[in-house]
Amino acid sequence: MVFSRNFRLSRKKQLFSAVLITCLITILFLTISIPVPGVVMNLYYWVKPDKGVSCHYIKTDRANSLKDISDTYPKEGRSIFFHETSCNSFRNGKITITARQACAVESAARMNPDYDVYLLYASPGTYKMEDTESDRFLMELLKYRNVRIYHIDMDRYFMNTPVESLWKQQQMKQSRFAQSHTSDVLR
Repeated sequence: MVFSRNFRLSRKKQLFSAVLITCLITILFLTISIPVPGVVMNLYYWVKPDKGVSCHYIKTDRANSLKDISDTYPKEGRSIFFHETSCNSFRNGKITITARQACAVESAARMNPDYDVYLLYASPGTYKMEDTESDRFLMELLKYRNVRIYHIDMDRYFMNTPVESLWKQQQMKQSRFAQSHTSDVLR
């Protein structure tokens, strides 16, 4: 009787240990930067579209979109760039900005009046003033003579650069940290 009770207790400890080790290995696997298959990342970004960059691959009608940065010539050495790489503007149907982002752009514009400050949207979008908080931030930013707001056509922007093949093969789209990696590449 004592033997069977000890055996059951021992068996429970073994089962608990096996479950614990499996959990630890799973956590370790998920935290290490192991390449994740594209199918898994596509599923992840389908479930959490706010984390992905699929909107960067969408071609827009230029007449109804922001002007493209590739059509301008920023002053070399006299320009400050901010990149907005989320797909918020695409999902909202217009360009949007948060208070924190607007504050950063405004600070750069005020502290560097002789520099052009560029706010570049990777997500397609247009101006639609509907009196939202974001719209009010954008209107305030546009009052500064040195603030410019443009769209980035990624195909044109990366053309003839070392990262062109990375972009065309959609490797950033498959990244576990797609928005951050896109932002890093743009800088």
